[in-house]
Amino acid sequence: MINGALVGGISARLGFAAGGMTTRGMGVLSQTTARGAVARGATTGFGTGVVTEAYDVLPIPGADGSFDVENVAVSTVVGAGGGGLAHHLSPPRPALVNIADDIRTSGMHPAARNQRTIAVGEDGSGALHAGSSNGFDAGQRAALQRHGVNRVPGSGALHAEEELLRGVPDLRRVGTSVRDPCGPTEHNCRQQLLDRGVEIENDVP
Repeated sequence: MINGALVGGISARLGFAAGGMTTRGMGVLSQTTARGAVARGATTGFGTGVVTEAYDVLPIPGADGSFDVENVAVSTVVGAGGGGLAHHLSPPRPALVNIADDIRTSGMHPAARNQRTIAVGEDGSGALHAGSSNGFDAGQRAALQRHGVNRVPGSGALHAEEELLRGVPDLRRVGTSVRDPCGPTEHNCRQQLLDRGVEIENDVP
């Protein structure tokens, strides 16, 4: 009973922490791809296995006095498989780059279609928002409504990604069109997004 309560409590905390990694910019662990889900599952499984075996070497009731590395390995593999399965059973998420591209190309004038960057972002609740480097014309606004995307207020001085960062406090991931987020030679939108723990969908293979 003591073993189950202790290991269960710590394992739950490990699972919660692994889930939170999707917003903290921790490499593959922060990706919301299948690979990221497998990595987080493996991390949780490994941690659970280590905690269980560490309990067994303590001089307390229920401990068997040995640290079994094989059990840790099994727990890690099971966790990885569970993470991958959960990812594939989850509802598909919208491809933000595709939505941004459709909004941009719905512009009524060549300048609106070719000289504006459109960024579409998803917040913590799954709602979609869009920012533009230079506003939205009538055709692009109609595309926003068609996709159910909220338009964030524009300032005219910021890049599309910066508009999202300013207007969506719990921004989780972003996809852009016609160009990828800029680097340090401009506004460094890529680094701004990474600093906020936002996944850049353009980077996901």
